Amino acid sequence: MASNPADKLPQPPPAGSPVVPVAVSACRAAAMFDLSLRTWRRLDSAGDCPTGQRLGGRKLWLVSVLEAWANAGFPDRRTFEKGGAR
Repeated sequence: MASNPADKLPQPPPAGSPVVPVAVSACRAAAMFDLSLRTWRRLDSAGDCPTGQRLGGRKLWLVSVLEAWANAGFPDRRTFEKGGAR
């Protein structure tokens, strides 16, 4: 008996289980650090937060990158991308 290719596809989470985002918008990134959207955008344009990625017309930040940035002590973008901390 041949297996059904659909059996190999990832299954959606059970109803009611929380969906953990992989990437977040500027608004949600700001909220992660209790900042206003304006302050987050200022940090982004000044190069003081990690680089966001474009997906379609949206700019998103990977949650794992934001967490690593926080754990590194919030260094500026250039220092963070080189792997250093403040």
